[in-house]
Amino acid sequence: MIRAVIDTNVLLASLRRGGQYRWLFDAILEGRVAVVLSTPIVLEYTEIITAKTTTEIAANVIGALARLRHTHHVEVAYRWRLIEADPDDDKFVDAAIGAGADVLSHTTGTSMCSRPSAFLWSELSP
Repeated sequence: MIRAVIDTNVLLASLRRGGQYRWLFDAILEGRVAVVLSTPIVLEYTEIITAKTTTEIAANVIGALARLRHTHHVEVAYRWRLIEADPDDDKFVDAAIGAGADVLSHTTGTSMCSRPSAFLWSELSP
């Protein structure tokens, strides 16, 4: 199973039923992808999903992720401060390093992933 840290925008894009990236959320629910969560990631997921949808949808998504037995919860012990362009995204890198994640999925411009996570898309996407 792939252990992945999923950027908020990627998760949000995967929630839309029938959407181009729905396969990712389905892979998470089916246990083909183990999501890595930390408290700062959960807080950002909640904030952004609530802002883009509703409080109920955000609670349902976070609740579903938290209840999955293959979800990996990590307490970040060290802040690496590796992303100078967007320090708010450091939470994803910190969780990926702390959990020994296989991939860190994120958006760059109009692309859904960049090189480090490219195999996630090729292995799991339809």
